[in-house]
Amino acid sequence: MAPLLVVSDFDGTLAGFNVDPMNVPVNAGSIAALEQLAALPDTRVVILSGRSLAVLQELAGVSPAIELVGSHGAEGTRPAVLTEEQRTLLHQIEHELEALIVGQEGARVEIKPYHRVLHTRGMADGGEELLNRAKALVRPGVKITHGKCILEFSVLNTSKGGWIAANRGDANVIFIGDDATDETGFEILGPGDLGVKVGPGETHALLRLASIDDVATFLNALVAQRS
Repeated sequence: MAPLLVVSDFDGTLAGFNVDPMNVPVNAGSIAALEQLAALPDTRVVILSGRSLAVLQELAGVSPAIELVGSHGAEGTRPAVLTEEQRTLLHQIEHELEALIVGQEGARVEIKPYHRVLHTRGMADGGEELLNRAKALVRPGVKITHGKCILEFSVLNTSKGGWIAANRGDANVIFIGDDATDETGFEILGPGDLGVKVGPGETHALLRLASIDDVATFLNALVAQRS
Protein backbone atom coordinates (compact mmCIF):
# COMPACT_ATOMS: atom_id res chain seq x y z
CA MET A 1 0.00 0.00 0.00
CA ALA A 2 1.40 3.38 -1.03
CA PRO A 3 2.09 5.84 1.80
CA LEU A 4 -0.68 8.39 2.25
CA LEU A 5 -0.59 11.83 3.88
CA VAL A 6 -4.05 13.09 4.83
CA VAL A 7 -4.02 16.81 5.62
CA SER A 8 -7.09 18.75 6.70
CA ASP A 9 -7.78 22.35 7.54
CA PHE A 10 -9.74 22.89 10.76
CA ASP A 11 -12.21 25.81 10.60
CA GLY A 12 -14.77 25.41 7.86
CA THR A 13 -13.62 21.86 7.24
CA LEU A 14 -13.64 19.89 10.49
CA ALA A 15 -15.44 22.57 12.50
CA GLY A 16 -18.15 25.12 11.77
CA PHE A 17 -17.93 28.84 12.37
CA ASN A 18 -19.09 30.82 15.38
CA VAL A 19 -18.84 34.46 16.45
CA ASP A 20 -17.06 33.04 19.52
CA PRO A 21 -13.95 31.49 17.91
CA MET A 22 -13.27 29.35 20.98
CA ASN A 23 -16.70 27.73 20.81
CA VAL A 24 -16.86 26.33 17.29
CA PRO A 25 -18.85 23.14 16.62
CA VAL A 26 -16.38 20.36 15.84
CA ASN A 27 -17.71 17.52 13.67
CA ALA A 28 -17.27 14.40 15.80
CA GLY A 29 -17.70 12.11 12.79
CA SER A 30 -14.76 13.71 10.97
CA ILE A 31 -12.51 13.55 14.02
CA ALA A 32 -13.38 9.87 14.58
CA ALA A 33 -12.60 9.08 10.95
CA LEU A 34 -9.25 10.88 11.15
CA GLU A 35 -8.38 8.85 14.26
CA GLN A 36 -9.18 5.65 12.38
CA LEU A 37 -7.04 6.73 9.45
CA ALA A 38 -4.14 7.58 11.73
CA ALA A 39 -4.24 4.03 13.11
CA LEU A 40 -3.83 2.45 9.66
CA PRO A 41 -0.45 1.38 8.24
CA ASP A 42 1.45 3.85 6.04
CA THR A 43 -1.08 6.59 6.79
CA ARG A 44 -0.12 9.92 8.34
CA VAL A 45 -2.82 12.36 9.42
CA VAL A 46 -2.26 16.08 9.98
CA ILE A 47 -4.57 18.96 10.90
CA LEU A 48 -2.96 22.02 9.33
CA SER A 49 -4.60 25.25 10.46
CA GLY A 50 -4.17 28.97 10.46
CA ARG A 51 -4.98 28.85 14.18
CA SER A 52 -2.12 29.10 16.63
CA LEU A 53 -0.87 25.69 17.72
CA ALA A 54 -1.92 26.27 21.34
CA VAL A 55 -5.50 27.08 20.34
CA LEU A 56 -5.62 24.21 17.86
CA GLN A 57 -4.51 21.80 20.57
CA GLU A 58 -7.28 23.07 22.81
CA LEU A 59 -10.05 22.86 20.23
CA ALA A 60 -9.27 19.83 18.09
CA GLY A 61 -9.54 17.22 20.84
CA VAL A 62 -7.51 14.59 19.02
CA SER A 63 -5.10 11.90 20.16
CA PRO A 64 -1.32 12.19 19.68
CA ALA A 65 -1.69 9.93 16.62
CA ILE A 66 -2.90 13.00 14.72
CA GLU A 67 -0.27 15.67 14.17
CA LEU A 68 -1.29 19.28 14.74
CA VAL A 69 0.40 22.10 12.83
CA GLY A 70 -0.57 25.72 13.45
CA SER A 71 -0.05 29.16 11.91
CA HIS A 72 -0.25 27.87 8.32
CA GLY A 73 2.75 25.61 8.90
CA ALA A 74 4.95 27.93 10.98
CA GLU A 75 4.16 26.06 14.21
CA GLY A 76 5.07 22.44 13.72
CA THR A 77 7.94 20.23 14.75
CA ARG A 78 10.40 23.04 13.93
CA PRO A 79 8.74 26.34 14.90
CA ALA A 80 9.91 29.45 13.08
CA VAL A 81 11.92 32.07 14.98
CA LEU A 82 11.16 35.73 14.37
CA THR A 83 13.79 38.42 14.01
CA GLU A 84 13.60 41.60 16.04
CA GLU A 85 12.50 43.45 12.91
CA GLN A 86 9.67 40.98 12.34
CA ARG A 87 8.49 41.28 15.93
CA THR A 88 8.48 45.07 15.59
CA LEU A 89 6.44 44.84 12.39
CA LEU A 90 3.86 42.64 14.11
CA HIS A 91 3.51 45.08 16.99
CA GLN A 92 3.08 47.99 14.56
CA ILE A 93 0.37 46.17 12.62
CA GLU A 94 -1.37 45.21 15.86
CA HIS A 95 -1.38 48.83 17.08
CA GLU A 96 -2.75 50.12 13.77
CA LEU A 97 -5.45 47.44 13.57
CA GLU A 98 -6.58 48.19 17.11
CA ALA A 99 -6.87 51.88 16.18
CA LEU A 100 -8.81 50.96 13.02
CA ILE A 101 -11.51 48.99 14.86
CA VAL A 102 -12.30 51.68 17.46
CA GLY A 103 -16.05 52.18 17.26
CA GLN A 104 -16.50 49.16 14.96
CA GLU A 105 -18.77 46.93 17.05
CA GLY A 106 -18.17 43.23 16.50
CA ALA A 107 -14.70 43.63 14.97
CA ARG A 108 -11.70 42.22 16.80
CA VAL A 109 -7.96 41.71 16.39
CA GLU A 110 -6.52 38.26 17.04
CA ILE A 111 -2.92 38.01 18.19
CA LYS A 112 -1.07 34.90 17.00
CA PRO A 113 2.64 34.08 17.29
CA TYR A 114 3.44 35.00 13.67
CA HIS A 115 0.30 36.82 12.56
CA ARG A 116 -2.19 39.52 13.44
CA VAL A 117 -5.71 38.91 12.20
CA LEU A 118 -8.63 41.29 11.74
CA HIS A 119 -11.95 39.47 12.24
CA THR A 120 -15.28 40.91 11.10
CA ARG A 121 -17.60 37.92 11.52
CA GLY A 122 -19.22 39.56 14.57
CA MET A 123 -20.12 42.76 12.69
CA ALA A 124 -23.75 43.30 11.66
CA ASP A 125 -22.65 45.30 8.60
CA GLY A 126 -19.64 47.12 7.19
CA GLY A 127 -17.30 44.17 7.60
CA GLU A 128 -16.06 44.02 4.03
CA GLU A 129 -15.49 47.78 3.96
CA LEU A 130 -13.41 47.53 7.12
CA LEU A 131 -11.33 44.70 5.64
CA ASN A 132 -10.67 46.79 2.54
CA ARG A 133 -9.57 49.74 4.67
CA ALA A 134 -7.21 47.47 6.60
CA LYS A 135 -5.45 46.43 3.39
CA ALA A 136 -3.87 49.88 3.31
CA LEU A 137 -1.80 48.91 6.36
CA VAL A 138 0.37 46.52 4.36
CA ARG A 139 4.08 47.39 4.08
CA PRO A 140 7.34 45.75 2.99
CA GLY A 141 7.96 42.58 4.96
CA VAL A 142 4.27 42.00 5.68
CA LYS A 143 2.10 39.57 3.71
CA ILE A 144 -1.69 39.85 3.80
CA THR A 145 -4.26 37.14 3.09
CA HIS A 146 -7.98 37.80 2.68
CA GLY A 147 -10.15 34.93 3.96
CA LYS A 148 -13.74 34.46 5.14
CA CYS A 149 -14.46 37.55 7.27
CA ILE A 150 -10.77 37.95 8.04
CA LEU A 151 -7.68 39.78 6.89
CA GLU A 152 -4.48 38.16 8.08
CA PHE A 153 -1.13 39.95 8.34
CA SER A 154 1.98 37.77 8.43
CA VAL A 155 5.69 38.51 8.72
CA LEU A 156 6.61 35.03 7.48
CA ASN A 157 6.40 33.64 3.98
CA THR A 158 4.84 30.41 5.19
CA SER A 159 1.85 28.72 3.59
CA LYS A 160 -0.04 25.47 3.78
CA GLY A 161 1.25 24.57 0.35
CA GLY A 162 4.81 25.18 1.46
CA TRP A 163 4.34 22.96 4.51
CA ILE A 164 2.85 20.13 2.45
CA ALA A 165 5.64 20.31 -0.13
CA ALA A 166 8.31 20.22 2.58
CA ASN A 167 6.75 17.42 4.62
CA ARG A 168 5.09 15.03 2.20
CA GLY A 169 8.10 12.79 1.58
CA ASP A 170 7.17 10.09 -0.95
CA ALA A 171 3.51 9.93 0.11
CA ASN A 172 0.46 10.67 -1.97
CA VAL A 173 -1.49 13.58 -0.48
CA ILE A 174 -5.15 14.21 0.21
CA PHE A 175 -5.67 17.81 1.29
CA ILE A 176 -9.05 19.13 2.47
CA GLY A 177 -9.78 22.83 2.97
CA ASP A 178 -12.35 25.54 2.47
CA ASP A 179 -10.75 28.98 2.38
CA ALA A 180 -8.40 31.14 0.31
CA THR A 181 -5.43 30.16 2.48
CA ASP A 182 -5.97 26.53 1.46
CA GLU A 183 -5.50 27.25 -2.23
CA THR A 184 -1.72 27.24 -1.79
CA GLY A 185 -2.10 23.60 -0.74
CA PHE A 186 -4.28 22.67 -3.69
CA GLU A 187 -1.92 24.39 -6.11
CA ILE A 188 1.11 22.24 -5.24
CA LEU A 189 -0.66 18.88 -5.53
CA GLY A 190 0.35 16.64 -8.38
CA PRO A 191 -0.57 13.33 -10.03
CA GLY A 192 -1.72 10.80 -7.46
CA ASP A 193 -2.82 13.56 -5.04
CA LEU A 194 -6.33 14.87 -4.37
CA GLY A 195 -7.46 18.34 -3.35
CA VAL A 196 -10.89 18.59 -1.73
CA LYS A 197 -12.62 21.97 -1.55
CA VAL A 198 -15.42 22.44 0.99
CA GLY A 199 -18.11 24.93 0.04
CA PRO A 200 -18.41 27.48 -2.81
CA GLY A 201 -15.77 29.58 -4.51
CA GLU A 202 -13.15 29.21 -7.22
CA THR A 203 -10.57 26.55 -6.48
CA HIS A 204 -7.67 24.48 -7.78
CA ALA A 205 -9.05 21.41 -6.00
CA LEU A 206 -10.33 18.52 -8.12
CA LEU A 207 -13.19 17.51 -5.80
CA ARG A 208 -15.77 19.72 -4.13
CA LEU A 209 -17.88 18.90 -1.07
CA ALA A 210 -20.90 20.99 -0.18
CA SER A 211 -20.64 21.00 3.61
CA ILE A 212 -18.75 20.01 6.74
CA ASP A 213 -21.04 17.01 7.12
CA ASP A 214 -19.94 15.86 3.66
CA VAL A 215 -16.33 15.95 4.91
CA ALA A 216 -17.24 13.34 7.53
CA THR A 217 -18.88 11.17 4.86
CA PHE A 218 -15.81 11.51 2.62
CA LEU A 219 -13.39 10.63 5.43
CA ASN A 220 -15.40 7.59 6.48
CA ALA A 221 -15.41 6.39 2.87
CA LEU A 222 -11.64 6.87 2.81
CA VAL A 223 -11.31 4.77 5.98
CA ALA A 224 -13.29 1.96 4.38
CA GLN A 225 -11.23 2.10 1.20
CA ARG A 226 -7.90 2.37 3.01
CA SER A 227 -8.78 -0.51 5.34
